[in-house]
Amino acid sequence: MIGLPTETAEDVVGIADLAQRVVNLYYSNPDKPKGKGVNVNISVASFVPKPFTPFQWEAQDTLDMLTQKQNLIKNAITTKKINIGWHEAHISFLEGVLARGDRKLSKVIECAWRKGCKFDGWDDQFKFNLWMEAFEECGISPAFYANRQRDFEEILP
Repeated sequence: MIGLPTETAEDVVGIADLAQRVVNLYYSNPDKPKGKGVNVNISVASFVPKPFTPFQWEAQDTLDMLTQKQNLIKNAITTKKINIGWHEAHISFLEGVLARGDRKLSKVIECAWRKGCKFDGWDDQFKFNLWMEAFEECGISPAFYANRQRDFEEILP
């Protein structure tokens, strides 16, 4: 997982390093099957603060930060033996907005639906630009919900 509070660049690169150590361990094993290679698949999720968890007050990383961290991992992988997968940062960002949103977001959801956002659970149907248009038309900042650290005294939705 990337984007956790207190995370460092070293933590992010550590994901790729761990996968590389698994590959190296396989090839250092004298009892490995002859002629067989190894492929390591890693799946990296972006942290989304959720209500009713200890992280509900934390800010979510911005889109740029999540993309930079994904690129850090991608660039740290130097072998074709490691495959990496993740959700697009845009999807995680919208999930963060909706996870901690309040009733004001109902206007945005309806507006996005009217614009054609109907099957957004499927990556190939997700229309981030239409969601951002809906936020703009409704005068609501998605960053207010996703990228803002909350005070412990703040009343949560």
